[in-house]
Amino acid sequence: MYKRNIETEFLSWIERDEILIITGSRQVGKTSFMKDIQSKISQKSVVYNLEDFELLQLFNTSPKNLVQLLQENFSMDVLEKTLIFLKSAD
Repeated sequence: MYKRNIETEFLSWIERDEILIITGSRQVGKTSFMKDIQSKISQKSVVYNLEDFELLQLFNTSPKNLVQLLQENFSMDVLEKTLIFLKSAD
């Protein structure tokens, strides 16, 4: 895969306790970039595709549903740092 210029900068940002949002035009490789990063990191991570209407409704109902979903489906401790990649529904 082509190494993007932003990759090194992104990898340094994930060590911070901040939210990072990647935006861009359609079909420029945001999802491929997220999957590539996910394969390179040792931290726990999960990808949610918000093109799934039921998942989108669940998250829109309450942000707490995200935490509950992580706990139920991935046995994740909410206090443990987890990278969450959300793919928007355009």
